[in-house]
Amino acid sequence: MRRRLGLCLLALAIPIAGSLPSHAATVNLTISNFRYCPGDSCLPFEFVYVRNPTGNGLIHKNALAATIIFRTEVHPGDTIVWTYNDAICDAIAGCPGHAVCFENLTPEGDCGAPAIPSRFAAARSGPVTITYTVPASTPRGTLLRYFCNVNDHYVFGMTGALLVK
Repeated sequence: MRRRLGLCLLALAIPIAGSLPSHAATVNLTISNFRYCPGDSCLPFEFVYVRNPTGNGLIHKNALAATIIFRTEVHPGDTIVWTYNDAICDAIAGCPGHAVCFENLTPEGDCGAPAIPSRFAAARSGPVTITYTVPASTPRGTLLRYFCNVNDHYVFGMTGALLVK
C-alpha cells in the first residue's frame, strides 16, 4: 500500500515538474554588414522587413523571413545580446555605428533611456555589445520587431524580429 501511494505521488509530481518555467537563456546575435543575424557574419538577405520611415507600418516583408528563417525565437526572461562586428560600417568614415530600437509606432522607435542611448554600439570601438531582456510579462506569440535608426539604416533592411514562444 505504501509503495502504491509513493508511485501515485510520483506520477502526480512528474506533470507538475514538467510545467515549471525553464531558466532564462542568453540568445546571442551579431550586428554585421548592416544586418542583425544569429551567425558570426550577416548576409545581405538577412532582414525581416523594410520599415516605413514614420514607424507606423511596413513597406515590405522579406519573403524568406515569412518562413521563420530570420526571426529569432525567445522566451520571456531571456537576455538577448547583440555583438557589434561590422567591418563595413567601420570602414565608412561617416558611419557612427548601429542601434537596436524596438518598434513603438514612432519614427525613432524605443531605443532605451533617452539621456543615455543604452542600445547603441559605436563604430570602430571593437566588439561592443547591446543587451535586452524580454519582459516576463510578454505574451507568447508576440513579435518584437526592431531596427537601426542611426542614419536611417533601416531603409537598407537593417531590421530584425524576436518571436516570443
